[in-house]
Amino acid sequence: MHTPESRYDFTSILMHWLVAILVFAQIAVIWLFYKLPQDAAEWHFYFNLHLFIGLIVFLLAVIWIGWRITHKPPAYPDSLSGGEKFLARTVYFFLYFCLVMLPVTGYFQLEYGTPITFLGKPLYLWAEKNDELYDLFNVLHKGLFFVLVALLVVHLIGLVLQLSRRNGVFSRMFLSLRSQTTELMLPGFTGPSPKYKYTSLNFLVFGTLAFLAQVLIAIVTILLLVFATSGNQPGPGGLSGNEASIFWAQCGIISMFVTIIYFYYTTRYAKKINLKQDVELHAHKKRTLYLLRFGLLCGFIGIIISILGVGASVELLIAKTISQPPGIAITDPSKIVRALDVFVLVINFAIVIAHFIGIVVSLWLLNRVDRNF
Repeated sequence: MHTPESRYDFTSILMHWLVAILVFAQIAVIWLFYKLPQDAAEWHFYFNLHLFIGLIVFLLAVIWIGWRITHKPPAYPDSLSGGEKFLARTVYFFLYFCLVMLPVTGYFQLEYGTPITFLGKPLYLWAEKNDELYDLFNVLHKGLFFVLVALLVVHLIGLVLQLSRRNGVFSRMFLSLRSQTTELMLPGFTGPSPKYKYTSLNFLVFGTLAFLAQVLIAIVTILLLVFATSGNQPGPGGLSGNEASIFWAQCGIISMFVTIIYFYYTTRYAKKINLKQDVELHAHKKRTLYLLRFGLLCGFIGIIISILGVGASVELLIAKTISQPPGIAITDPSKIVRALDVFVLVINFAIVIAHFIGIVVSLWLLNRVDRNF
């Protein structure tokens, strides 16, 4: 059995697998849009998705590095030689380096290249077009990508070798919902009474369900938003008509990330309940209520934002439906109802559903705490 000191903490494990999934998704997206001509609609979709995933990976990598600096990782098993430990640390260092510098070089590549449209908005870049600097950052960006792929290959080869040795290296980063801190309980510790354990179970089950539901809806809405905005070509006047609804959709997605973090914390809080006695839990009732009220507040703010987005989308569709004179599709394409307008409406409505789920779960947990704490 592995002791808590021999495993990474849950946050490090979660960050590792999130970044791993996004990196492999990014490789697939790059492979797809490089197979298409740049004037194809699908190319714009995959390129916008590439930019969005790169932005998310950059933010996660910065958070992960900060977490790694402030939280000491577990020591390597004694079965590894000094050279293997040095190689592992070197690979990890350059993986972190590539995860940060790839988005940075990509950003400067865009700065000195041709202005692009990202998430439905033209990016008016601060730097003037410079072909020499564009070529430099283009080479750096592509070079770092191949370095990252090589590091991943080395990492996977090392993983296979350690699995064949069965020395427990892989299990250090294996995602497990079982709390490792139970092994640190003092002798005579009895834990909470059944009513608190039942509340803990509610936090774990409903918090996990809300977390997974919001993550799934967030992924779907992001893909829909990237798809909608990648084909969102402005009309002759420079506006496409659905700027307001796209803006509220983007704000709604940001608010969903806040509630996702909140429900992730509720699943961790469930395990903290099982490590305390009744007296201590009762003393912390007010803090727990503040936590749940914060979740409710985030849910209500998010649902208001998404309702504003739904309203803007419905208003746009009604306005376009009742004012479509003959030939308007040729003279002013922004005046016709398009599939992209419907996609934005679906995005905002899905965000409403996500926040509604979050509010219901928060109210249920608030009821359990008020009864049992």
